[in-house]
Amino acid sequence: MLRVSLRLILCASLAMVLLGCATAPELKNAGPDFESAREAYVAGDYQRALPLMTAEAERGTPRAQYALGYMYFNGLGVDSDRDQAVAWIRRAANNGDPLAVEALSRMAVTMTRQTPATRQPAPADEAR
Repeated sequence: MLRVSLRLILCASLAMVLLGCATAPELKNAGPDFESAREAYVAGDYQRALPLMTAEAERGTPRAQYALGYMYFNGLGVDSDRDQAVAWIRRAANNGDPLAVEALSRMAVTMTRQTPATRQPAPADEAR
C-alpha cells in the first residue's frame, strides 16, 4: 500500500511540474524592485535582498514569491520559518511558477518519507 501511495504522489508531482512548465510566468511582468532584489540575492547580500524581494512578492511576482519562500526555508537574511516558506512557495506555485511547483512536490515526497516510524529522533527524544 505504501508503494502505491508513493507512486501516486510521484505521478501527481510530475503532473504538477509539467503543468507549471506549461504556465510559466513571464519575468518581464516583474516590478521595478525585482532585478535589484535578484542581483542582491545572487551576490549573497540577503539583508538588502529581503525587503526588495518582499515588496515584489507582495506585488504578486511569482518568482519573487518563490525566492522569498526559499529565503525563509533556508534562513537567508531572515530567521528560518518553514510555515512562511511553505506559504510563499505555495502562492508562487498557485501563480504558475514552475520552480515553486517542483519545490512543493519535493517537499511532499520528503514529508511522506519522514513518517513517525521512520524519522530520526531529535536530541530531546533521545534523552527520554
